[in-house]
Amino acid sequence: MKSDIEVIRMPQNDIAIGWAAGFFDGDGCTSISKQQVKGRKNLTYRLRLYIAQNCRETLLHFKRVVGVHAFITTPGPKLENNKQMFTLVYEGWHAIAALEKLAPHLVRKKHGAQAALLFWTEGRMGTLPGCNGFGPEVWRKRAYWFKKLRMLDKR
Repeated sequence: MKSDIEVIRMPQNDIAIGWAAGFFDGDGCTSISKQQVKGRKNLTYRLRLYIAQNCRETLLHFKRVVGVHAFITTPGPKLENNKQMFTLVYEGWHAIAALEKLAPHLVRKKHGAQAALLFWTEGRMGTLPGCNGFGPEVWRKRAYWFKKLRMLDKR
């Protein structure tokens, strides 16, 4: 265990990434979505990280700390929200790059991050399938990690 003095001497980037991981642990979401695109034989999967807040500046600070491309959306007004909401979104390999930075510091969302990273590697996301497409094992892996992440969210 580190003493208070050692924690104070941690490099600024480690402190900032630790803050971002704690923020993501509390307010972040790791999501794998799937859809059937008309004309395609197999399902399409997409990995995303989300953080929704009513403070845009906090999301911009999070994005700067993580240092990975992301975008901020502004959903329309809702009756249950008294303030304007903003959502920071990381997609695809940008989500993976962000998770790789955050994962060593995550607590509550650690298992979801591991599932997302395994979904990406075992499901061969971000790679082109070639002229014969992916074999059935790849599709089974994608479906498995999709279901696994959903089950982790219900805990």
